Amino acid sequence: MGNIIFASKLDLSNKSLSEFPKEILKYKNLKKLNLSNNSINSLPAEIANLKRLKVLDISNNNIAALGAKMFDLKDLEVLIVNGNKIRTLPKQIGNLAKLKNLSCSGNKLDNLPEQISSLKKLRFLNISNNPMVSFPDCILNLSRLETLSINKNKFNSIPKDKILDCLPLLKRLYCFSPTIDEAYDSDRGLKILQREKGNAMKMLKLVAANVQNDPQNLPKMKTTDPNKHIFISYSHQDVKYKDEIEKGLKAITYAGFTFSYWVDTQIASGDIFKSEIANEIAKADIVIFIVSINFMSSKFIQENELPALLHQAKTKGTRFLILIARKCPFKHSILGDYQTVNTPDTPMNGLSEHEQDAVYVKLVEDVISNI
Repeated sequence: MGNIIFASKLDLSNKSLSEFPKEILKYKNLKKLNLSNNSINSLPAEIANLKRLKVLDISNNNIAALGAKMFDLKDLEVLIVNGNKIRTLPKQIGNLAKLKNLSCSGNKLDNLPEQISSLKKLRFLNISNNPMVSFPDCILNLSRLETLSINKNKFNSIPKDKILDCLPLLKRLYCFSPTIDEAYDSDRGLKILQREKGNAMKMLKLVAANVQNDPQNLPKMKTTDPNKHIFISYSHQDVKYKDEIEKGLKAITYAGFTFSYWVDTQIASGDIFKSEIANEIAKADIVIFIVSINFMSSKFIQENELPALLHQAKTKGTRFLILIARKCPFKHSILGDYQTVNTPDTPMNGLSEHEQDAVYVKLVEDVISNI
């Protein structure tokens, strides 16, 4: 390490260290210390003397316990202890008033100390892959939390409504579990979230909305008509909106609502696409239109899909649900007299992510009320 004791950063990752190098304690100006991917068993109490330390990464070592003195590092903003053998976090963790990032995945934690509630500046919390069976309620006191990762857990349930109410700044929620046991006694809403490989916030909002409408917390299949069929009409240039709608439809099927839906990506190789689309239109009880200038200028939609769907509405009573994706002269279109999910003056591409989520939830609720 030499004699550069005034360094502010020190990276000793992947050095095959079996113990904490005491020479580090001479680095009084140290702000960032990386000891990840070694074989260190413990940290000395004297680490508290590194008063200026802001970032400490001790991930992927053999550490079984964290000493209370370590939490005298009052300037610490980032603490990463992933991939160790830690069974408990000391209550002194509440002393880290400046902590913004706490990552402790892949340990043996079965709970979090109540003192976590004192970390009022915490933005990022990762407790994935720990043997927790109950969601730690102290997390709900972290009002500035923006990212929460609880992948690969064994929670029986999570407080979906409370997460949304108590964590107003939360933008990212990760719940994925690649080995979901359908027989495992967890609530249906959590199982839906565990299927999401990425950010599950949108799905959480959909699930929470459905739970509010179900006093039994969605434990049983809904008494909806399984023969109800949904057709999605859209321009391929607006595929991102179609993808979000599909997520919402999948969410309510996992929640127990029974229906079928069709989108042109389901056309198999070799199918005659015009006849396939015509067959699906003939079965449609609900049509979801994703309207934009792309939709309105599509020759196939205007000359093939729309006339057939309008005929369905007149003869069969097919219900139209219209999402305005982009600003367009909708009021002058053939659909202009129909009510829309969001108004033509508030197209999806002009809304914030939070506002878009609310529209998708409204659309899904409209689907539920018609199946």
